[in-house]
Amino acid sequence: MGEALLNVDKISYSYALTPVLEDVTFELAPGEMAAVVGPNGSGKSTLLKCVSGLLHPPKGDIILAGKTVSGYSARERAQQVAVVPQETALAFDFSVTGTVFMGRQPHLKPFQRETVADMAAVQAAMEQTGTRALAERPVSTLSGGEKQRVLIARALAQEPRLLLLDEPTSQLDITYQAEILGLLQRLNKQRSLTILAVIHDLNLAVQYFDKFILLS
Repeated sequence: MGEALLNVDKISYSYALTPVLEDVTFELAPGEMAAVVGPNGSGKSTLLKCVSGLLHPPKGDIILAGKTVSGYSARERAQQVAVVPQETALAFDFSVTGTVFMGRQPHLKPFQRETVADMAAVQAAMEQTGTRALAERPVSTLSGGEKQRVLIARALAQEPRLLLLDEPTSQLDITYQAEILGLLQRLNKQRSLTILAVIHDLNLAVQYFDKFILLS
């Protein structure tokens, strides 16, 4: 499989005096698709925040593409890693296209206009997530499943090497859950996109993921 894209080595993290992660170690090769599973309170979301650079573990190392996550600037990190958070509230009621375009921010210099490449990345992201038919719709008018596909499209527009998702199916009914996980599986194959997702339903996860990180 070659060199790991992501290497998490013995990281620990605590909130105040409560340990949440202790000596967590795993690696992901380019193109792998892994689910983080475990009971509530086991640190699944915290692990994702550490990998994304939002939290800084006092112990251990997180190496992304040969460099520590903390060694990247926020802009550089956003060119490598895209995050689809659990909370899907959007501050402004943009159109779907406007929302997906937000994913191009890490590639734009201050005051720079969008380029042909930016337009192409947005169109490709919407094509692959089946959101082009929603292009002009305000995000507030979308169903839960539609909104989740738009947020995934926004993340894809970043053109990341690693996609992190925090419980992408938790607010959805069973039909949309299967649709979203099927979409992730296709993106993993079509884009050779490395995916790390927190999944609360183990029965669902085993149908779509080939690697599991179990937190106790």
